[in-house]
Parts: sequence; C-alpha cells; structure tokens
Amino acid sequence: VVPDPEVFFNDVVLLKNGGFVASHMFDKRSPHVLGLSTGVFKAMLGMDTGYVLAWQRDSGFRILEESHGAFINGVELSANERHVFANVYFGKELRKLDLQTGKKVGSAAIAKADNLAWDKQGYLLNIAHTGTLQTQLACMKQPGQTCALGYTVYRINPDTMASEILFVHEGSPMGAATVARQLDDWLYLGSYTGNRIVRMLYPTH
Repeated sequence: VVPDPEVFFNDVVLLKNGGFVASHMFDKRSPHVLGLSTGVFKAMLGMDTGYVLAWQRDSGFRILEESHGAFINGVELSANERHVFANVYFGKELRKLDLQTGKKVGSAAIAKADNLAWDKQGYLLNIAHTGTLQTQLACMKQPGQTCALGYTVYRINPDTMASEILFVHEGSPMGAATVARQLDDWLYLGSYTGNRIVRMLYPTH
C-alpha cells in the first residue's frame, strides 16, 4: 500500500476485513532546520500537521474528517471497530473518533501522548512524555544512550474517556517510554531510544 508522497505514517492498526487505520504526523517533504523537520516545528506551535487515515482495498485511502491535529501519533481501534482512538501529541488530546463518519465523539486531555494499547480489562493504556523539550531533543540526537525523559502511564476508560495515572517516572534506568503492554500480571514499557525495556507488576489501584 503506497500513500501519497507527503504522508508520514507513525502507527497502524489492522481491520478484520484486511483494511487498516493509520496516523499521519506531518508532511515528510518538509525542509529541515537545525536538524529538525519544519513539520515538527509547526506541530509544536499547535498547527494541524497530521490526520488519521483509513484504508480499504477497494476504495483506497480516506481521511477521517475530524482527525486533523498537531502531530497525530499513536492509534488504536475498539473491539467492535466502531471507534478509533488517536493521540494528538502537541494538541494535548486523546481523541475518540467514529470510524464510519470520521466525527469526534469524545476526548481526554493528555499532553504529548505517544502510543496506545489495550489491557486485559478493556482499558486503554497511554504513555505521555513529561520532560522538557530540551531533554526530548537530546534523546533523539543520541540514540542508544540512556535517556532521562520523564513519562506518565495513563489508564483510560474508552466509554467515558475518564483517565487515571498508573505510574510516573523520570530518569534512570529508562526514560522516553513510548508504549505500555500488559502480559499476564506484568506491565512492559518500551522506549523509542536506548537499549532497555521496563517490566513491573501491573498496578492494581
């Protein structure tokens, strides 16, 4: 599946009929300034740089109408495939969208939220970055180094969009967490940089 030249995919989730839903962050053709895409700078200023795409074999790509936002990041899909959840990283929002109409039907106020995953109880796990932009850029420029970027793990009710904090961390042994996955009684955290993952008991509170 080949998208238009400007599309910069970040995350993808599969549909049962063979289609998929994906997030587009910003125009990948944007020029670079000081080693960073101007598309990222625009997103930092709160400009709409991305959106959510749905793809079907017969009809191709379709942009979800009310999915536009500043740096669309992680996406997930409800079990009945009725709703799409999308992180608007610099828009400070987790957005709930109707897949068929593309309309926004709910949201949760979470800033700099990265990737999404379901836990065993049917709640969404969401990780948001809490450190400074300076720390974040340093982590991007030095892949493989231990990154100290802080993060918060949220658990979200997909029906009400109410959120609660499960875990907050900053510094060693691992920063810049990007996704949380539950396996049995354990919670695993992955990072976009460095050479470590975190394993901890799944919080029960």
